[in-house]
Amino acid sequence: MRAIAYFLYDPLAPRGDPATRARMDGAMRRYCDANRHTLEQTFAFPKRETPPAQALGRMAAFLEGARAPYLVALASPLHLGATPEEGVEALLKLDSLGARVVSIQEGGPSLIGELFGAMAKEPQESSAPTERAKNIREAMYRKAVRGEGLGKPPYGFCVGKTGKLEEAPEESKVVRLIFQLYVEQGLGIRNIVRELNNGGRRTRRNANWSMVTIRDILRNPAYVGTYRRFGMRIPRSHAALVDRGIFRKAQDLMDSRAPHRRKASPQPFLLSGLAVCGQCGNSMIGVTRRQAWRNKDGSRMQGVYRYYQCQSRTNQSVCRYHTWRAPALEEAAIAGVRRHIQERPELLGATPQAVRAAAAPPGDDSRRRYLSYVQQAAEGAIPLARLRELLDGMTTAAPPGTMGTPATATGDEPFSGAAILDEARWQSMDDSLRRQALERWVARIEVGEKEVTVRLRV
Repeated sequence: MRAIAYFLYDPLAPRGDPATRARMDGAMRRYCDANRHTLEQTFAFPKRETPPAQALGRMAAFLEGARAPYLVALASPLHLGATPEEGVEALLKLDSLGARVVSIQEGGPSLIGELFGAMAKEPQESSAPTERAKNIREAMYRKAVRGEGLGKPPYGFCVGKTGKLEEAPEESKVVRLIFQLYVEQGLGIRNIVRELNNGGRRTRRNANWSMVTIRDILRNPAYVGTYRRFGMRIPRSHAALVDRGIFRKAQDLMDSRAPHRRKASPQPFLLSGLAVCGQCGNSMIGVTRRQAWRNKDGSRMQGVYRYYQCQSRTNQSVCRYHTWRAPALEEAAIAGVRRHIQERPELLGATPQAVRAAAAPPGDDSRRRYLSYVQQAAEGAIPLARLRELLDGMTTAAPPGTMGTPATATGDEPFSGAAILDEARWQSMDDSLRRQALERWVARIEVGEKEVTVRLRV
């Protein structure tokens, strides 16, 4: 799978230290090579010199211009924000852009789990958690040397009584079918997704199959009996589900079919992560298409088209094919935001953050609810998409009659209600500033066949 690396390094670290850029670059490349990912771009920023929001914005702009999903490899999810809470928001944003986000530190908690652990940690805890984490990691390493399963096993396997991977009968049938469809019948990944979803087969989480999931299965050497953890590879550690010859053919096919793509356009899609399909609730993703043709007089012409389409249709071959030209959808969304602001005079001289602060009733338990929602995601009880909905709901539900007097905009003047209504001012903003304004005001944009519904965060 195509991958990008993201990390913060310490420019003051001594040579050879794991926090140096050279060592972190090497760790990223080793991870991608071991997992057969193609590392196409690295976003590396010095700690304390680059604000995390700015660093993340550059990577998000790259993803918004991409024509297919990327894998984002992180050194740590704590690099995504100045606080764990900012890290959660960044992780949700990357998920909404269709990226699959992973940590190169295998065997630890999930990304959202690590962020939850950081924000829930008591202030008095200092060296104890570090020592405990070290002991846990050493114990996990010893289990890995023995080839014992750690965490959730790959689809098609379960952890047996001996601690090693064993075949899960029903899931293994689907794994073999995937390889058969790809290698023997010549179906592409998108058509395999359509075949499985139309046939009523579901993932372990009872969800639709996606292109990313199928691609990961086809690339995973666990299906030929190879165990991988902490940089180790143990061949014939467990029973294979797929013949090695078939697996090698699958790798050759995937390598031969890998497209040679142009460098992604830096022009961002303003509504990425905000627009959702009104029918299935999945994200609307930005797509750029280039078309060339020849006129009757022999002259060559070329056009670039930018539009939004439902991610379920693109990656899972389900849902109706919602497609909007990017300028039309963005114009409709901005008009919806302005209409809401015009209907509520209290929003004209305030930023959305100030309005929400004035609306919060005394004794609000929002912090407790926030931690509860993030904990559910950390424990795997809810997916990231559901966590995003719950957190958006915390900001959109303002009790009637609790609205106070919002503070006027000061440092956030470009994002005040009056600034959003000013067309000349809006046009003078660059894409990055417009994007920030929309993110502060808009909770979600529901896109139908012909109508667009904007829901503010206030």
